[in-house]
Amino acid sequence: MGRRAPQDGFPLDELIPSTVVTGTYFDKLYGVPFTTNAQSLFSRTDLLEKAGLDGPPETFEEMYAAIETPQEDDPEPLGFGSQYSKYEGLTVQTSSLVASAGGELFDDQGEPHADSSEAIMGLQAVRDGFDKGYIPQEALTYKEEESRQAYQDGRLAFLQNWPYVWALGQAEDGSSKVNGKMVASLVPGFDGPGSTTLGGLNLAISAFAKNKGTAVDFIAFMVDAAQQKDWGLATSQAPANAGVYEDQEMLDAFPFLPQLKEAIDQGSDRPAVVNYGDVTQAIQEAAYGRLSGETEAEAAMTRLQTRLGELAEG
Repeated sequence: MGRRAPQDGFPLDELIPSTVVTGTYFDKLYGVPFTTNAQSLFSRTDLLEKAGLDGPPETFEEMYAAIETPQEDDPEPLGFGSQYSKYEGLTVQTSSLVASAGGELFDDQGEPHADSSEAIMGLQAVRDGFDKGYIPQEALTYKEEESRQAYQDGRLAFLQNWPYVWALGQAEDGSSKVNGKMVASLVPGFDGPGSTTLGGLNLAISAFAKNKGTAVDFIAFMVDAAQQKDWGLATSQAPANAGVYEDQEMLDAFPFLPQLKEAIDQGSDRPAVVNYGDVTQAIQEAAYGRLSGETEAEAAMTRLQTRLGELAEG
């Protein structure tokens, strides 16, 4: 009898395929997704109505047009915000923008493509938003909480952020000006809805663990549908088990769950590369340079391509 492969101990067929990719490197499984995460576009329903839209915008062009419409009679028009400060969140945003434009920072063989037309278009769409006043300059300082607070305080019409924003935005204690005025949808793209970079937590087993079999059993237990549901209800974290998204109790607790599942299905992972610390720093430097207006998109991404090529070679 042949030796059982480690992945045979996990119910991978029950998990959302895109989440399994986040734990895989060159077709080898290194981690099992326990929770996942995907960003959504949170829109102000009252402002959508004012802009004459039946639902949330699907593209940057539609979103910017919606922002521009209320400007005709609002002295301080409300715009769009996401995480554009120079930190790991900017790598998430950059990867999302490139994927939304149909490109990728790295291919399956680990080769960089940062200077592609898609990568340049993705960054330029956000810089255009800054140039035309659709994105406030203070968004260059936004991380998750700063952007969430701006939206919740009524200073943004649209926000791209993680699902935790929903519960805080719907608070009825007077802390949110968007309570009852929120709708979640896929992040904006170019020809249609965009792609979000996935977050979440993966479980792995140390090569030095003494009880690897027990560890396999524990991970399998934690990603089982029953445990995933209990964890989701208790923590509001997005489960990796696909079946949980059809559970009525979960749907009652989190009405935006179908939209979240769709975002996860279409999501992508961060660059799966060696020297990740150096890679993510290079991406942040290039992206921030363009978004802040310090460099042009083509020049920024050409330099990034050179740097990523150097890192890929070790």
